Amino acid sequence: MRRFGLVFVLALSLALLPLAVDAQSAGKVYRIGYLSLQRPEGDKSWVTAFRHGLRDLGFGKRLVTSLARPGGNITGLSDTHADLVPKRLQLLKEVVPSVGRVGVLLNPDNPMATAQFKTAQTAAAELGLTLVPVEVKGRAREDIDLAFSRTGPQRLGGLLVIGDPTVSIHRARIAELAAQARLPAISTVREWAETGLLMAYGTNFHELWRRSATYVDKILKGAKPGDLPIEQPTKFELVINLKTAKALRLAIPQSVLVRSDAIIQ
Repeated sequence: MRRFGLVFVLALSLALLPLAVDAQSAGKVYRIGYLSLQRPEGDKSWVTAFRHGLRDLGFGKRLVTSLARPGGNITGLSDTHADLVPKRLQLLKEVVPSVGRVGVLLNPDNPMATAQFKTAQTAAAELGLTLVPVEVKGRAREDIDLAFSRTGPQRLGGLLVIGDPTVSIHRARIAELAAQARLPAISTVREWAETGLLMAYGTNFHELWRRSATYVDKILKGAKPGDLPIEQPTKFELVINLKTAKALRLAIPQSVLVRSDAIIQ
């Protein structure tokens, strides 16, 4: 079965479902749980819509039967992070045509991150790129520094950052180290580019979380979670940090600029 990267799933307990019928009754309090690869204390504004969550879930596990009919008591929206890996590498190649060796910063203990690395390897072969894993083996800032210290002899020409909670909490430090190493870098959501990476390409998470409200509405009105198809995102964002490009002495091709959704000056 194909593995799905779920940004989160709405998971209501079976005991809660009968209560959805009289959702308008006074005094009723509903608790809606979600599973997320992003820590709840993260600084992304779309996380503030939910106060509670589980951290470090390590998806690679069988959560649903299929996208169309998840089954059981789970539904949600997919972030399609893994599916967008080839596009990120392609964008990096467009911006730096001479790039040959690309580092892939990842947490090797996250099954989803290792799965994305395999996807990246397939895409890299088609783009004429050689990938070098840059593994972050720990949660501390020092572990990020150690991972970057190993890249020196590799003579990398670019960096692909596979985000997960361990990596994402150190966005600012990663952007700083990438700049010091003069590495054009790309990752997933716009916050990476806002923090200082050259580019970010991925799902519009504000729109994704807005769409999640429709699932809450349907479930509280009596729908069974397992009958609601897992929705694929329809809006993606390319964010470019021109300040970082200038520091790296890179000229972003006009063909890439015109496709951007946001430009950071």
